[in-house]
Amino acid sequence: MEAMDGTFSISVKWQGLVDRFIWASSGVYGPNENNERGHMWDDLVGIQQYWGVPWCCFGDFNIVHFPSERRGETHMTLAMEKFSELIEDLNLIGLPLEGGSYTWSSCTYQPAMSSIDRALVTLDWEEHFPDVIQRILPHPISDHNLILLEAGGMARGKSPFKFENMRLKTEGFADRVQS
Repeated sequence: MEAMDGTFSISVKWQGLVDRFIWASSGVYGPNENNERGHMWDDLVGIQQYWGVPWCCFGDFNIVHFPSERRGETHMTLAMEKFSELIEDLNLIGLPLEGGSYTWSSCTYQPAMSSIDRALVTLDWEEHFPDVIQRILPHPISDHNLILLEAGGMARGKSPFKFENMRLKTEGFADRVQS
């Protein structure tokens, strides 16, 4: 395992114990200021170029990708365009988001809401981990919802055998089992 600290990210390169699959993940906390975002973009480009392996980048980017990800927003801003360019340049794709439309709220009477938290992955990462979604979880303390990356179809181990004794009282049950 290797790790790398960036100005706005922490990254780790992993290797699976069973399948030996090598991939990287980066946790991001993006700046609120547009003039600082270029440094975050540079961090992310450098991480992907340095390791050159399948990659999952997740966290609070503090920017939306499309106007529809911010309540009441109708126009594409320059910051959104630059974020879109970064996503395209790094060949990243967003994972499906389930459980709501927004990941952040100002928690006021008429809240500002947006989807600034997300997971972005490379195609080769998604091909190795198919059916992964982002699921919004409750936010009991923070103004951000937690996001769980959930893998569908993942083996969860053996299910324990369960038997209800009342079935023995059902007429014909014992005969059916024997046959």
